Amino acid sequence: MTRPARTLAHWLTLATFSAAVGLIGCSEPAGDPIEPTPGEVISPEVPGDSAPAPGEPAEPAAETPLEMDPLPTPDESEPAPAEPEPAPTEPEPAPAEPEAAAEPEATDTADLELRPVTYDELKAHIAESDAPLTLVDCWASWCDPCKENFPHVLEMASSFEDKGLKVIALSFDAGTEVDDIDEAQLKEAKRFLSAMDVSKVENLRHGQLLFESFEAYNVTTIPAVFLFDGEGNEVARFTYDDPDNQFTYDEVEAKVAELLASE
Repeated sequence: MTRPARTLAHWLTLATFSAAVGLIGCSEPAGDPIEPTPGEVISPEVPGDSAPAPGEPAEPAAETPLEMDPLPTPDESEPAPAEPEPAPTEPEPAPAEPEAAAEPEATDTADLELRPVTYDELKAHIAESDAPLTLVDCWASWCDPCKENFPHVLEMASSFEDKGLKVIALSFDAGTEVDDIDEAQLKEAKRFLSAMDVSKVENLRHGQLLFESFEAYNVTTIPAVFLFDGEGNEVARFTYDDPDNQFTYDEVEAKVAELLASE
């Protein structure tokens, strides 16, 4: 069956659609066409720098070294400034060495004979005297505390002489009176005594072996001070045996004054 009427209607419809599209504005604008922007404006070429061809890697730009002014060379004709010479220092004088104290010469007088006596002989000797109180100071030339306090013993001998005090300085030097006498110790003891006024003191030395004398006087160390009455009886003692009860010579003097006051 032929459809000539439908074919004519079809073309009329197409013509009507084309005219409508032109009225809406989807067609090209009227006027002169706009030319595209040239490529050299978008990407201008830098003089001396050519763009790599497509596909070729770009070469890094070479670094231009910094130019520095050369350092001025010293003028050899001008002498360098001379360094100041250090001021001379005077050497410090060496400290003067202290002069050694002259040791007194040992004497052989009767007062410094240092007659040896045992403990029993000493007590008998005290009992024979007429002194109401006798002080016996045990000392030695090798005992520093003994020598430090010895001047105080001499002071007591002088201060209490008129009140009846007799003072015996009993040296523990020389060891024994028989076959083991240390002559060097005896000489040192006499030298020490001769430097002082010992005229008011009777100077004796122990007459036994050293350990026997310590046992006889019942002491373990010196100095030691003993006080005896007129009959030779011990009435007071001062020793360093007790480390928690160390005596002083002031205490000895106070006891001497007390006992003499009671006579």
